[in-house]
Amino acid sequence: MKWRCLLMLCAPASGLAAVNGVCNATGLYAGETHVVLTVLSSGVDISRDYRGLCGTHTAEGNVIHRAFPDTSGKPAFGYDLHIAPDAATHTFRIAVQPAHGLATFTKLPAPVTIGDGDRVDIPVLANPKTGVRIIDSYAFAWRGTGVATLPMPREFPAYAPAGTLLRLEQPHLRSETSDLGDNPQFGASGPVVWIYSRWLGKVSFSATPRPGFRRQAIAERSAIRFTDGVEHYRLELHDPAVANAGTWWLWVKHDAPSPAPAGPWTAEELHRGTLALGAER
Repeated sequence: MKWRCLLMLCAPASGLAAVNGVCNATGLYAGETHVVLTVLSSGVDISRDYRGLCGTHTAEGNVIHRAFPDTSGKPAFGYDLHIAPDAATHTFRIAVQPAHGLATFTKLPAPVTIGDGDRVDIPVLANPKTGVRIIDSYAFAWRGTGVATLPMPREFPAYAPAGTLLRLEQPHLRSETSDLGDNPQFGASGPVVWIYSRWLGKVSFSATPRPGFRRQAIAERSAIRFTDGVEHYRLELHDPAVANAGTWWLWVKHDAPSPAPAGPWTAEELHRGTLALGAER
């Protein structure tokens, strides 16, 4: 069972719920770390900072201070997010600590170590009686590494069970400004699936964490939306990528430019925009 913390109590999280609002994604620097913070809610619309539930944030060195008000508008609950970058491994150790003078979690989330461009979610509030949930979703990157805002889901993304297979049926890849190719004839299924576009290169997807992959994608209905650097992409599919209905986190790996993969497509087809695709274990 996964647990979510509500001010001074912890309660089991309920099932998937619609995302009712999002605070504007905020980019900031904490020391040498580029951070993008997005606040998601369900059960309450915070898109206009309803009742101050988006909270406030300040950066001091490698620490981000978060504070949320009570009904009178005074800061009442918060936490400090400590970021410890490791230049040798290009990773970050992220730890949540109590905020001075404010109520905080009765049980602090465990520290985690993530890679450049990856994400950490902090469940700020959960009320199982009302269904209200608020999550701070952070992306971290080194200076010089592009990092984008969270692809906006219709529901809170869930983590797929171990062994989940992904499917790519008749994929069509688009960026915010361009059509990057399609393949209306073929599909692929496996623990890891990939596409290759002459303009983007090879992009692989997994439903579970893997070395070199980053949690930068959401599978929802018949599409995968993902980011790479500062760019947003949408992979439209004939069928959902995950057989179980819902909204799911996916991990992404973008390989450096490489020769076009062999397969039942010609070099001319790939040059015109046909997507190559396949699966790996």
